[in-house]
Amino acid sequence: MNKNLLLVIFPFFVASIATAQIPKGSLLLGGGINFGNGKSESGNFTSKQNNFNVSAAIGVAIKENAFFGAFLSYGQSDFKNNNSPSRQENTTYGAGVFMRKYFLLGKKFYLFGEADLGYGHNKASQISGIDQQTITKGWNINLSLKPGISYALTKKFHLELGFNELAGIDYGKSETENISLAGSAITKNSGFGFRTNVGTNTPLNIGFRFLFSK
Repeated sequence: MNKNLLLVIFPFFVASIATAQIPKGSLLLGGGINFGNGKSESGNFTSKQNNFNVSAAIGVAIKENAFFGAFLSYGQSDFKNNNSPSRQENTTYGAGVFMRKYFLLGKKFYLFGEADLGYGHNKASQISGIDQQTITKGWNINLSLKPGISYALTKKFHLELGFNELAGIDYGKSETENISLAGSAITKNSGFGFRTNVGTNTPLNIGFRFLFSK
């Protein structure tokens, strides 16, 4: 290619990359939602499962392409067996802080990595028979990694697709009450755990972010 032509094109290429960077001091607002459902049949038995999670986040760019912020989350899931009284319900609430780093892939595409440190509270109820119910309440502190890809539809609006939770570790405590006609019994547990959503029904999270630069 002619050297003079390269000298003309190169400044425009550099300018397009530079304008795609997210400057320090930018404000990030956004949220995410993921949901899934499943159904299985075996003979006369039919079971259904539903999952729903939503989150909101706000952050500030502490340096170019890097954000620190806070988030809130809510989730609900249930499992039903249409041919028996068996049923499970689970509700979760969460809040915490995050660090997110963007890596420019092209003029409008970004790869991002996010680390979250959060607190969660959950309540689960399981009915396994006419006279049998289990209620579990607990809390946990967790650290998780959430990579993904973001696309800038405009300078201020990004759509993104990421892993709901690629990997995470947590510590928590829970209290389980087993209720039956014979009475009730309470069991307490605590400990560390490791988890990943890879291979589950809802491994991906569809989200959006608004970016406001100074």
